[in-house]
Amino acid sequence: MKNIEKTQKWWDSLSYEEQKEIKKETKIIQKNQICLRTIGGVMDKNWVWMGHAGHLIVGNECQFRLNTNVGKYIVSTVGEYVPDSNVREILAESRGIKLEGKGDFRLADWMKKNGYENIGFNRKYETMVFKSVETDSKCCPYRALDFNELDFCGYNLARDAYFGHIKMCDKWNKK
Repeated sequence: MKNIEKTQKWWDSLSYEEQKEIKKETKIIQKNQICLRTIGGVMDKNWVWMGHAGHLIVGNECQFRLNTNVGKYIVSTVGEYVPDSNVREILAESRGIKLEGKGDFRLADWMKKNGYENIGFNRKYETMVFKSVETDSKCCPYRALDFNELDFCGYNLARDAYFGHIKMCDKWNKK
């Protein structure tokens, strides 16, 4: 079953009230690089959404990236790690997997036979929180001050990682 179908099946299994609450909690309006989040009718301007991974040395190779500055903190969620082609070849050989094709076809074969790699022990996604500092970048106007994590949560499903990220933003927005 494809991810979209799984997500739709999960969504359909929720009650009307659960769907309504999720829609309310995740209503996000983006304008001028500042995302305004509706919380009880009040616009919270403390959340700044950024397009790059906020942590993990292989964060650029993760297909799933959420990176949000909340007040004085960076909340970074990454997952769906696809190693670069050289690492895929080494892993395939060490696991006895014979990859076929070239270029994108070889990558597709890797995904069919292996899927996403774990990014930590028994997890495909993780959220970490760090103190933040402003930068001069227009794309990502905040970065982690250091990488001493203040909070952490791991997940194995994209929807759990997404909602976990939102919950972590809510939690650290109150600090």
